[in-house]
Parts: sequence; C-alpha cells; structure tokens
Amino acid sequence: MDLWKTTHCSRGGMWTDRVAQSIYDTTASLLWSPDEDEGDQCSPTSRASRVAKEDQVFQEVYRQTTGVKYSRSRGHGYMSNPK
Repeated sequence: MDLWKTTHCSRGGMWTDRVAQSIYDTTASLLWSPDEDEGDQCSPTSRASRVAKEDQVFQEVYRQTTGVKYSRSRGHGYMSNPK
C-alpha cells in the first residue's frame, strides 16, 4: 500500500489520478475496518498473513476498479507472483 501511494502521488502529496486514489482508498477501507481483529502483530506469521491479505485485497480491488480481466498479479516487485 505504501509503494502504491508513493508511486501514484506527486511530491506535493496530490494523487496523480482519481482511479489510483480510489484503488488506495477502497483497499484501505477493506483492510483496516474497525470490526476486524488484529491479533498478535509482532509474530512473523501474523505479519506474513497480513501481507498476503493486503495483496489479495489490493489485487481484487484493482481488478474491480479498472475492469481488467486477468488472473496474474500486477507488477514485477511489490505484490508480484513468486517464482
């Protein structure tokens, strides 16, 4: 999420386009809802599961927002499919 915001915001903190902001805002609202139980955030397992969940939610929101129809994750770094 941080990389998405960094690469889609200008130096002044403004979003480069509305779609990028919509993807970020929707993903953030789904990930950080107040009714969600965070659990033990210090354990490596919980960190890995949070990262996996963030990836899954981000990819789904991206597909829904942009209307693309593909099954592979976007990008070659952040949130890309491991080989």
